[in-house]
Amino acid sequence: MLAKAIQVGTALVSLPITVRYLGAERYGLWLIISSVSTILNFMDFGMGNGLLNAVAKAHGSDNHEESARSIASAFFMLSGVAMLLLAAGVMIYPWVPWPRVFNVHSALAMKESGPAVAVFFTLSVLSMPLTVVQRVQAGYQQGYVSSAWQAGGSLLSLFGLLAAVSMQASLPWLVAAFTGGPLLSCVLNFVSYFRHEHASLRPRWSRVDRDKALALGSAGAMFFAIQLITAANTPTDSIIIGQILGPRSVAEYGVVMKLVGMGYMLSSMFFAALWPAYGEAYSRGDYAFIKRTLQRVSLLSVGLSAAVAVAMLAFGQQIIRWYVGANLVPALAVIAGIGMLAVCNALGDALGSFTMAVYRLKEFLIITTIWTLGSLPVKFWLAHRRQLAGFVWGSALSYGFLFALPLLHYTVRLLRNLKVDRVVGKGENSPLVNATEGA
Repeated sequence: MLAKAIQVGTALVSLPITVRYLGAERYGLWLIISSVSTILNFMDFGMGNGLLNAVAKAHGSDNHEESARSIASAFFMLSGVAMLLLAAGVMIYPWVPWPRVFNVHSALAMKESGPAVAVFFTLSVLSMPLTVVQRVQAGYQQGYVSSAWQAGGSLLSLFGLLAAVSMQASLPWLVAAFTGGPLLSCVLNFVSYFRHEHASLRPRWSRVDRDKALALGSAGAMFFAIQLITAANTPTDSIIIGQILGPRSVAEYGVVMKLVGMGYMLSSMFFAALWPAYGEAYSRGDYAFIKRTLQRVSLLSVGLSAAVAVAMLAFGQQIIRWYVGANLVPALAVIAGIGMLAVCNALGDALGSFTMAVYRLKEFLIITTIWTLGSLPVKFWLAHRRQLAGFVWGSALSYGFLFALPLLHYTVRLLRNLKVDRVVGKGENSPLVNATEGA
């Protein structure tokens, strides 16, 4: 909770600083570039989630060597992926008309768009293999350690941002300062964890195991499909708004999203921690824990998000006017739509962490695909017809009716039938065996 409070606090402090320093168009450019980070997180081809489950399973059976082989296999596979992405970026970069991609018009924004993308992409890709340590800590249910390091990265980002602004640096330097903090924090976490605390788990080439690599790839295939479908929807919102309505609308959208999303951010800290806990409880047959915890976390998450949304609807315009200036104050319809979207997101993510922890990946993928295919045309159409308010209400309604409610209906059915399910990891037809061998 302390780490999440620090992350929220640094985001709130950095937002008015960057808006006032960069202006609406360049700040919108920054938000569009930052939205790509979510897509880059999916470029591990699901191996991160596969590693989390593999480590949790090995830990539950006290098989230390199996865990070490899985970690080494994942680290070197992700290192290869990172090198391929960097090589592809070097080849593609000169041929992309970056100002046209981001729909910017001022001379300064046009000049800075390409270099800012290059800096952000390079630092994000370099961090991919290092994030193995976060998955390992999550698998051992030590997510609080990762959270502490990530909080330190948030503070480093804030200090870097303040230094860059004080030196009147360009947007690429601001991107480097802001993105470099989490990267440095991840490096320090990696070194500390594998050099001192868990040296026996340190990734070594000699521990790379072909069978483990294939198992990680197989288990990750379904996760990657889910991530890929999801990446075609929510992470592209800033890009869609930028293309249809311009970077200024992206800035309005981003400011409200950050403020309304505070309640969701505070509750979402439970989701990652409970993922391996749900899996362990499912394997032990402790269904009472699952039902009690899932109900409490869902109600807490939705309640916090709804409370912040109502407060923003009542006082949001005044807060934004005082916070970042009158030129980025949105209509009440925009604030209300984003508030509804935050509430739906809170419910959907709370249920999703449980569904994927117990290997109901096929069902989750079907629901996600229907939501993505149904929401994109709705958002495009309403953005053209009703501007920014139409876009956010299209996002909220499509997410609620095509994702959150169907997932809720499926989860209720699943909870009723838990006692007749076979235990994960036991039996030839168990979900774990099917997930790791089916691909």
